[in-house]
Amino acid sequence: MTLERKVIKDKIDNIFPEIIINWCLIRYCTLTGEIDSKKHWCDKLYNNVRNVIVYSLKKNDSVRFKILSEIWEERDLDDSWRIDLMIDLEFEKENILTDTDEYNQVISDFIKEKDKLFNILLCRDKTEIENYIYNNI
Repeated sequence: MTLERKVIKDKIDNIFPEIIINWCLIRYCTLTGEIDSKKHWCDKLYNNVRNVIVYSLKKNDSVRFKILSEIWEERDLDDSWRIDLMIDLEFEKENILTDTDEYNQVISDFIKEKDKLFNILLCRDKTEIENYIYNNI
C-alpha cells in the first residue's frame, strides 16, 4: 500500500532528528574511541535509515528525493547552532559534555558530511548502507 506524499513527509520528518542525533553520537564515539557505545548507535541509525527507505510512493525514488530535499532545506543543516540545538539534550542525557572540543568537532563533521548521509537516505543497497554507518562515520 502506498501512502500519500504528505503522510510520507510527516513520517520521515518525525524520524529525521533521531537520524541526526544518532549520526552525531556515532561520530562522537569514533572520535573518543567508545567502541561499545558506537555499535549501539550504529544499530539505531541503521534502523532509522531503513525506516526512511520503506516509505515510497509507488517505488518512486524521485518523490522520496524531493521529500528528503524539502526536509533537509527546512532543517537548515548548514547552521551549527541548529545542529547543536538538535543534539544537545540527547548528548546531556547520555552524560556527554557539550563544552568539549570533541562535541564541537562532531557538529563540524556533521556539516561537512551531511551530503553523504543524504545519499545514504536515498540508497536502497543494504551493503552500502551498512558500510557507511558501521565503517565510515
